[in-house]
Amino acid sequence: MNNQHLVPKALMAKADTACASARVLNRAHEIRLVADYNGSSVEAADAKNIVEQAEAFVTTMRARFMTEG
Repeated sequence: MNNQHLVPKALMAKADTACASARVLNRAHEIRLVADYNGSSVEAADAKNIVEQAEAFVTTMRARFMTEG
């Protein structure tokens, strides 16, 4: 059986996860910088969204990389 067609799909899944993670981290950093240097506060909805995305990221990384044994 030829599994070569599966390799690009697996690589794309990893790339998608990395890109999504980078976007979440960049957005969190941007919000933090604005709050720190412009003296404005972070909206509660923005903070909640960032925390939820961070939790999803951690859950994904645990499932993907932390295995028992």
